[in-house]
Amino acid sequence: MACSSCRGSGQKRGTTLTCYDCGGLGVIPDTRETFIRAREEIKEAREEIARERQELTDSKTHFCQCCGDEVNNSITIKICSDCFGKMKEIV
Repeated sequence: MACSSCRGSGQKRGTTLTCYDCGGLGVIPDTRETFIRAREEIKEAREEIARERQELTDSKTHFCQCCGDEVNNSITIKICSDCFGKMKEIV
């Protein structure tokens, strides 16, 4: 995009000084495209996270909330016996 401060000349209006906004180039980058791409990437990342969460929710396997190891589905508290022992020692 043409610099709005110097109108593409690269010089401060009415002088021979270099325009501060564009650095004398006469153009500035169009940030709108960058923001649009960033929003799309964020949307894709959120959708991927939602899919992964759904897969974990749908699976019958449960994992320890401390270390992430697989735990028995029949237990009420979703924590492995090793982590439970460590927490019991602390308390």
